[in-house]
Amino acid sequence: MHKTAVINRTRYTLLSDRRRALFELHKLTESIRTHARYEAAAACCPGLEGLVSDQFAHTSGALCGRACQASNPVLERDVGHLYSSLAALAKVWVALEDAHDLEPLVAAYYATF
Repeated sequence: MHKTAVINRTRYTLLSDRRRALFELHKLTESIRTHARYEAAAACCPGLEGLVSDQFAHTSGALCGRACQASNPVLERDVGHLYSSLAALAKVWVALEDAHDLEPLVAAYYATF
């Protein structure tokens, strides 16, 4: 197989994964914000809104603006970042569903800064 074909096929797969991850990230963010326990949890845990907003804000604009010009390694990093954002939001969703305390999750998020 020709090297350019492999690069283009990889690029197409990465762009497709990226598009799918952005869609899922947007959907999960909206699901969290409309969850029945979200408002009460955000009132009790002030950093929760920042955690949820940051996951989507750090990806949507910056990634979309450069996708067509990005190299495959950059796209791989972006896809990895999107999936880690999805994982962080999934933890928030599970905590909301199971009525767990969100304070440790939020504290761990802000401790990474």
